Amino acid sequence: MVRKKFSLIKFVKKLYNSLADYPKYLTKFSKKTFTVSQIIVLKTLKEVMNKSYNSLIDFLEDFTVMGKTLELKRIPDPTTILKYGRRIGLKIVENTIHKSSKSNKHTIAIDATGFENHHASKHYCRTINIKFSRRKYVKLSIAIDTDSQLICSHKSRVAPANDTKDFIPLLKKIKQGKIKMVCALLS
Repeated sequence: MVRKKFSLIKFVKKLYNSLADYPKYLTKFSKKTFTVSQIIVLKTLKEVMNKSYNSLIDFLEDFTVMGKTLELKRIPDPTTILKYGRRIGLKIVENTIHKSSKSNKHTIAIDATGFENHHASKHYCRTINIKFSRRKYVKLSIAIDTDSQLICSHKSRVAPANDTKDFIPLLKKIKQGKIKMVCALLS
């Protein structure tokens, strides 16, 4: 467990330093309690550690070195991280992904998956005698750098479509470096 915590400290330091170029606060009217980079690191740490917001706060209270690494004046409330993270937006996250990719030649893997946007299953509709109609679903396509395991680009759509429609747009969104090889299973 100790070794895992030290690797987390290295990860947090590296991520926090890479976000130094971003504006400190979202607006000039911000309370200036927490910076954008602190919140991004805390949200990333939550995902890496696979914790809830409350258990992340408990971890920060127990493991004070992490708070000192992030230069936190105080431990944030769980809802602060959640709400502030929503306001940060997707653009900053996308820019961080593009900046963090250091290699010049990428080996890219592309894949897509669908998410249903309704709750009633076919079986449930049949059980209560309701006509089941095929509904649209959300489809997410991503391109991943296989060396660093980072997402290089993504595209989502609301209609069912073939994976090949998103293939070229995903590759065009990759801004940094050259693409050495692309691996994709298109259906």
